[in-house]
Amino acid sequence: MDKKFVFIFVSVFLLCAGLARALDFTAALSPITNTANMFEQAKYELSIHNSLNQQDIYTLDFISDPTWSITTDPASDYFTGMIVPAEQTKTTTIILKPNIAMTYGAYEIKLNIKSAATGLEQQVRVPVVVTVPDQQQQYAMTMTLAADVPAEVDPRQPMKITISVENKMPVKRSGLKVAVKDALGLVNQEQNISVDPLGKNVFDINIEFNPIQSPAADILTISLLTANDELIKRIDNKNFDIIAYSPLNESESVRRSFLKTTTTITVSNSGNAPGTKLVARKVGFFQNIFLKTTPTAKWVEINGKRYLGWQVTVPPQSAVQIIMAVSFRGLVLLLVVIVLLVTAYFYLKPPIEVRKRAGITKTREGGISELKVILNVKNTSSKSIQDVKVVDSVPDIADIEENFQAGTIKPDNITKNIANGTLVKWNLGRFEAHEERVISYRIKSKLTIIGYFRLHSAVVKFISNNKESKVRSNSVQLHIKKEEFGLE
Repeated sequence: MDKKFVFIFVSVFLLCAGLARALDFTAALSPITNTANMFEQAKYELSIHNSLNQQDIYTLDFISDPTWSITTDPASDYFTGMIVPAEQTKTTTIILKPNIAMTYGAYEIKLNIKSAATGLEQQVRVPVVVTVPDQQQQYAMTMTLAADVPAEVDPRQPMKITISVENKMPVKRSGLKVAVKDALGLVNQEQNISVDPLGKNVFDINIEFNPIQSPAADILTISLLTANDELIKRIDNKNFDIIAYSPLNESESVRRSFLKTTTTITVSNSGNAPGTKLVARKVGFFQNIFLKTTPTAKWVEINGKRYLGWQVTVPPQSAVQIIMAVSFRGLVLLLVVIVLLVTAYFYLKPPIEVRKRAGITKTREGGISELKVILNVKNTSSKSIQDVKVVDSVPDIADIEENFQAGTIKPDNITKNIANGTLVKWNLGRFEAHEERVISYRIKSKLTIIGYFRLHSAVVKFISNNKESKVRSNSVQLHIKKEEFGLE
């Protein structure tokens, strides 16, 4: 009786212990996508709850079957096990896909989950339905797309893109098209194609740009589509640059007018970017004096020679003009003015010229006592002059010496005037062309003159072209420090 009781007790204990150990962890599986084929994955969510009061690691062991590709997300849960903290739950994603084409239908994959802490295992059955792949999926897996895009493009030339489409299936693929677009909206081109069984179609697409398209960085997207515009393959991020170019053309035109030459230099830019150029011209020294430029030029040295230069920047599809104007009009105008002034001078200049000089001949008690005055009267014209009269004045502080030396021209009249001193007159009569006569006389001071002494201008009256005219000589100033004969 006792033995039977003990046996029953032990059996119940072991059964309870086994149930307790079986509840050390629990596993739950829920499908995300339970269908799969060679082109489509099935996904499931696996949750493991650790009932222990310590961390545990649970390994996932799928029964080996080479027809299936199995992994988890994250992949470490499959390769190293799921680490679940004490009394917590962790979830991972199981991903399944057939490695080969399989018959349509339902399949079941067994998954063994083993606790590293207790050694207990649980088995979970993973149901999956294998479906027939659609046409787009078949295309995506059995066709490849490649493209060769140049890194730089000159917008003046077509952009050549080489595209290769390969068919890995033993059936012909028809009704396909390749679409090419870019990020800037400059490219939108399509081409219909077909590919032979197990063949490759290599072809070129030429893309035209606006020749003056601005420089830019662009990105091409090349897509392989079905006839219904369903995407099969796509190539993104094919980068290329539209290059900058600025060919500068320089032309020159010359316009001549009266005493003026205008040279217009035109620098034009037919490119898509600004261009800079040094425009230089050789200019002679004399020409440079009368040169005016717009804009202002600067001297530059090229190969050891000096040139007038302009550093010009021309915007795309624009032109800049440089104007060089050499005008001798100002010079000719100046010469004309000079000629007119000279002509006027000689035309208006009196035909008689008179010059007065004086010198100290004697001094007394440190001052001036006697002077000699000389008048040079000359006909500067090429015509004779009639009725020439000379009038000179002697200050009232002095008297004229009336004892004239032989050979001198004696005055015709000497008149003393209280206001003007003594007036001395000579009637010289007719003067032939360029004739010159010299009049001299002496004056004696009544008192000793100390310091400065001034003699007024002499006046010459004459008749020229039947008209009476007169001219004045210069005045003379002397002082006692000049003892020699001469002018001050």
